[in-house]
Amino acid sequence: MPPKRRRPVDSKTNTADQMEGKLVFKRPKPSSNSRIFMESHATPSKKPVRGARNAGKLAQLKTMPLEVFYEITSWLHPLDLLKLSRVSKHLREMFMSKHSEALWVAARRNVSGGLPDPPSTINEAQYAALLFEQNCQACGVGRSIKVDFSFFVRFCGACYHENVMNGKKLLRQFKGLDPVIFSMMPYAAMDNYYIEDPVPKTKDNTSCLRYYKPYFDAVAERLRRLPAGSDEFEIFVNEMRAVAAEMFKRNHDMHMWLDRVARDKENQAKITKREREASIKKKLIEMGYTEADFPLHDYSWVNIMRQPRVLTPRIWTQVKPQLVSLIEQKRVRDHQAAIVARLKTLTRQVKSHYEKHILEVPEDERPWILPLVDLLKLREVDNLLKQDESTINLTEDNFRSIMNIAESEGEKFKATTEAKLLSQLKEIYHLHDDDIFSIQTSATESRDIQLLHRATSVFERGSFSRLEQGRALNSFDGLIEAYGRLDLRFKNRPPVVSVDAVRMAQLILKTLGLPEDLPLNELPTTFSCGCADPSLSYPMDFHQLVQHILEETKYYNDIVSDASSKGDPSFRPQNNHDLETAKMPFIHICADGPRPAFDFGQWRPEKTNRRTLYCFLCAKFVGSWEAHIPSFDFITGEEKRFIHHVKTKYVSHSYWIIDTEWTLDSTGI
Repeated sequence: MPPKRRRPVDSKTNTADQMEGKLVFKRPKPSSNSRIFMESHATPSKKPVRGARNAGKLAQLKTMPLEVFYEITSWLHPLDLLKLSRVSKHLREMFMSKHSEALWVAARRNVSGGLPDPPSTINEAQYAALLFEQNCQACGVGRSIKVDFSFFVRFCGACYHENVMNGKKLLRQFKGLDPVIFSMMPYAAMDNYYIEDPVPKTKDNTSCLRYYKPYFDAVAERLRRLPAGSDEFEIFVNEMRAVAAEMFKRNHDMHMWLDRVARDKENQAKITKREREASIKKKLIEMGYTEADFPLHDYSWVNIMRQPRVLTPRIWTQVKPQLVSLIEQKRVRDHQAAIVARLKTLTRQVKSHYEKHILEVPEDERPWILPLVDLLKLREVDNLLKQDESTINLTEDNFRSIMNIAESEGEKFKATTEAKLLSQLKEIYHLHDDDIFSIQTSATESRDIQLLHRATSVFERGSFSRLEQGRALNSFDGLIEAYGRLDLRFKNRPPVVSVDAVRMAQLILKTLGLPEDLPLNELPTTFSCGCADPSLSYPMDFHQLVQHILEETKYYNDIVSDASSKGDPSFRPQNNHDLETAKMPFIHICADGPRPAFDFGQWRPEKTNRRTLYCFLCAKFVGSWEAHIPSFDFITGEEKRFIHHVKTKYVSHSYWIIDTEWTLDSTGI
């Protein structure tokens, strides 16, 4: 069955005597796309079957004195009067007569927010139907939400587009009509535009705005009959502008009222929410719960507690099981969180005692200790810490058992690591089990131990290009020492054989005229490099020398690669750290003795006005300076150090050296 079309409260045609006594405009035209029109044509309408009437229930109203009846109805809401007027013909005649206007005025005063008076174009009943019901004034369909208080009309979506149109489209219907008509009427303004802004002026209206078609047609018919430029024309224009300004003012007042109602409703909802939440908490406390048991940050809890509905016995019966369930879930979560917190506390205690115990053992007597992060992953240690939901305390016996496990697992880890490193070394050296080493060792040493302690057996503890210089590459004894210190770099990065470092160590020994299979303990202790970095001209150990040459070789390869990609054939850098083709001996064996401390302040540029030199080639081809840590220091510096850098890095010196204050041709270097 199609939806029932409710006719407007007053079905009479609006006339000019309702506004100015001159204009007559038509009713809004129902749209053929409206829902009620389409559904009424889709299915044949049937006469509804009238059910049994509730005769006699309102019989007392007929015998009630009018003074008492009027007193009762004066306390009602305007919407209540509308519903009551539709009960019977008798009540409709009573409430729709001119004598009942006082009842509607009294009911309107019961509306919160200070509802403004209705305009002169509609009566009190029409005013109430427009505000408190959602019936389209064109087709009568319900749930129509498009309200325009400039004209006091309400439409459904289809009827709105049928009766509210663009000014250009309306003007085309009246050829030769003076465009001054747009300044004589308000434009459509459904939204709350004017709460903060001042009331607009009609003289600013344009043809791009939307206007109410029945009103536009009525004004246009009257305007086209008046001769342009005549006194009657000007009087009519001014009168309609005044009416339009008043309509804009009414629109502003209505939106101000809607805003007050919305704020009052919001404030009342906040009060209701607080009262509901307080009532629910009181009932839960009476049941034995406490404030600490409430999951205040749980979405489901907040959604139940803070609804703008008063807590009734029926609602309490519905929400009580849900609230109790949420409280129990929070208790379970809190219990699990307490277990996790106690486990973290025990873990910190184990770490403190573990490190303290290791430091009490002399370094030369420390075993190959399992890293703490691996120790805590062991099943025996994990079960011990989680025993009785982590409520046990860390006793001396418990810690002694953990240390026994750590030493046992450490030996296993050492054996596994040694086997892995030996396998990698044999593959690099191309050795087999029946190979005989040329070095002489004691009878107690095994051939595998000999291989691990070769000078060329270099191990990597991580990405050496990102670690502190001289700390990334280690001997086998250096690995044991680092494990004894519980070095945090070993947490998730086991040691491996550095293939590049092994190859470079072999070249260094060959250049120095030393045997390739020389043990590390028979190697000279200090070396020096004659490159541009003054800090490395001081003595360094063997692994620092290997790492330095690897980094400088990588720097050279990066420059060549960048220059090639940028297409500069004249760029000819040289690798002054190439052990196979270098023309000058740049590495030397130093005399035994303590290494002197290097003072970086002797050569690092200070932040003063003293000139600072920049190598144009490095800045151009290296790319990101920070990615090349050793060569980054070469880019800026003092004059002697800078000249040495250019001479050792580049074959051709006909390049520019750029300073912040001056430019110099470096060909004279």
